[in-house]
Order: sequence, then C-alpha cells, then structure tokens
Amino acid sequence: MTGAEAAERRKALGYTQAALAKLLGTSSPTMARWEAAESAPEALTRALGSLAPSPGGGRGPYRRAAAGKAPPEAPSASPARQRRREGLTPPPVPKARRKPAQAPPPLPVRLPPASEVQEAEAVGAVLLEDMSAHAERVAELLGLEDATRHARRVLPPPRYPVAACQRCPWKRCPVPLVAAPAEGCCLWR
Repeated sequence: MTGAEAAERRKALGYTQAALAKLLGTSSPTMARWEAAESAPEALTRALGSLAPSPGGGRGPYRRAAAGKAPPEAPSASPARQRRREGLTPPPVPKARRKPAQAPPPLPVRLPPASEVQEAEAVGAVLLEDMSAHAERVAELLGLEDATRHARRVLPPPRYPVAACQRCPWKRCPVPLVAAPAEGCCLWR
C-alpha cells in the first residue's frame, strides 16, 4: 500500500492524522511522513486494515469523504460579496475623506545673542553685594571666622562671562571679566 492510498483509507474511516497517530502511539508529523512516502510502513497498513470506522463519524472534510459526497466547488465571488448581492449584508459605508495635513505654525523668530560683553559694574554690582552678604551670613551660621576666606566654598559659581587666563594651560578660568586675566585663576593661586 502506498502512502497516498493509506491517507485515502484513513479519510474513508473518518480519522484525522492526529487521532490515528494517537491510536498507533506515534506523533502527527510521523503520520504525515508515512502518508507522504511512496510505500506505507507495515504497521500502518495492518492498523488501517483492522480499524473500525471512527465512532464520531469523523469531523470536517473527513465526514464528507466518508459519506461519499463531493466537496463543494469554490464560489466565484467572496462570501461577503455574495451576501451583499443577496441583500443579507448592507453595502460598506465609504470611509470619510481625510483632510489634508496642515503644516504646523511657524516657530517664532529667535533674536541672535548679544555679542557685546557688559561690564560687571553695570550688570552685577547688586548681585555681588547680595552674594557677599549671603556668604557672610552662611559663614556666621557655620561658625567660620573669615567669611571672605571661605566665600569660594559657599557661593555658587559666577554666572557672568569668564575671561581667558594667560597663565592657565587650558586658557579658560572662572575669572570675572573685571579682574585681571591671571587673578583668581583656579590653577595659579
């Protein structure tokens, strides 16, 4: 018996590959390989010869094959289209047309940064006074004797422009512009 004949006999009895594989103690892929082979193994041939028809009559296409009915022909149109023709389903509603995407509003124009450096006396004199008063109050609270000596540890770094130090190897120090380039350099104290 060939593998194709074994498959036809299995379908006629109403068994699926998985059900027959379970009865024979093998796996479904093994059953599929046996049915695809040119000759079926002797165990499969004996089992198909001695098996009674499936008690449930099979399921799906196996039941139809056991009953001897021909499979239905494929319809020319899709099932949804046939239902629409018969009036069982309303016609599809066309999708609403989308509005074309609008461009986002333009961003506000940025002004170029000021290229001039302002003097510390004009801009930060009040800030420097407030910071020194703050440093004195912190030194008093911490019990420090000399507020100016510890002001660098207490005060935040200056927020005004810095100058390039001529003696600093990186040519950049947190020295205010009002000071000379080498005064108060972080590396050359």
